[in-house]
Amino acid sequence: VTGTNKYVVLGFPLYYMETEDAKTYLQKALMDIGAGVYETSKEKISRIEIGKPYPEPFSTKTHFFISLSHSIPVDISVFDVSGRNIKKIHSGRMDKGRYSISWNGRDDRGKTVASSVYFILIDTEKKRTVRKVVFIR
Repeated sequence: VTGTNKYVVLGFPLYYMETEDAKTYLQKALMDIGAGVYETSKEKISRIEIGKPYPEPFSTKTHFFISLSHSIPVDISVFDVSGRNIKKIHSGRMDKGRYSISWNGRDDRGKTVASSVYFILIDTEKKRTVRKVVFIR
């Protein structure tokens, strides 16, 4: 319990995660069940949405959309379950709007990754958003 926020997750120990990583995990878990975690601040609220990857699971290429509420620097990366950065998809400023992004199941060296669960991370100065995707060779 932190301040007035209360988080309850049954069956998954969060004690080994950094606070920000645990928060990201909870946001993702709540999005998957149709709920959400919302934050407000006095600063301009940046809204970032990431659509469910399709097809999912995939074997050659998956697509997903991101929607940005205003122009901001954005990093889009793929991580494996151990937290290792597999692929940097984009790094740089993106204008307000909706974008279609794809990943072909290859790492930064161009090698096809192993069949597994991967995480697409959309990272900005103010917010991180994560989506799970399953790759099957």
